[in-house]
Amino acid sequence: MDARGIREVNSQLIRLNNQELIFFILRQKKLLSASDISFMSRLSLSTVKTVLGDLVSMGLVISRGIGESTGGRKPEIFSVNIHENIIVGISYGRTWLHCTLYTIEKVC
Repeated sequence: MDARGIREVNSQLIRLNNQELIFFILRQKKLLSASDISFMSRLSLSTVKTVLGDLVSMGLVISRGIGESTGGRKPEIFSVNIHENIIVGISYGRTWLHCTLYTIEKVC
């Protein structure tokens, strides 16, 4: 792999790491603006907005509308999309079957 390929892989890993960080912050805090996420993550606002766009396009994060202004433009508020992502856990044996549904937030 040449230097260009290594830079591309590093860039992809950084982006994935940023996605995980922002998703984790949103899971913990529930409703946040891009500015709040930028402050908490110590990522630039432009990076946060780019990553939020990625997460929205994946269906993992949704916009909850416009928040209250603290002086200036009213912020767009984001949260984890808990209704679209379901994980199914299935275990079985010879005489039994156990199914569990999970959302990002809890066991259903």
